[in-house]
Amino acid sequence: MPPCRCRLSLCSRARRLRGLLVALLLLPALPVGAQRGLPDFSPYVAIDADHVEPGKVAGVIRNVGGVPVRNVVLRVRHSWRWSGGNFTRDRRVEVPDLVLPGQIKGFASVLLPGGEVPLSARYSSDVIVTELTTLQMAPQ
Repeated sequence: MPPCRCRLSLCSRARRLRGLLVALLLLPALPVGAQRGLPDFSPYVAIDADHVEPGKVAGVIRNVGGVPVRNVVLRVRHSWRWSGGNFTRDRRVEVPDLVLPGQIKGFASVLLPGGEVPLSARYSSDVIVTELTTLQMAPQ
């Protein structure tokens, strides 16, 4: 086998490959937001959302953490797929209210694509938390 002419040594390439394999093995264990490069807010907020009809998503957020939160920002992804095409748009939905531990607050997102989407298209939606503010008492 001829010597390698690249700048990286064999050991260096092996370490990079090992790191990549470890990252790929850990990927399914990461929360959904972390897989997409977003922070994981699941220790603070749980989402229960359902699409009412194509283009209309309604649901609630529940504070599952031990501290109050406010200004919860959701990314609601509306997607239609059909043979020969797709149409996807994201909506930013903010729940500005104070949400105490255990409390729930509702949200809704509506996106009507008009004539761009055929009636036979399949609809799906996805909701994730992209931002929130936690509130904690200052020490006395």
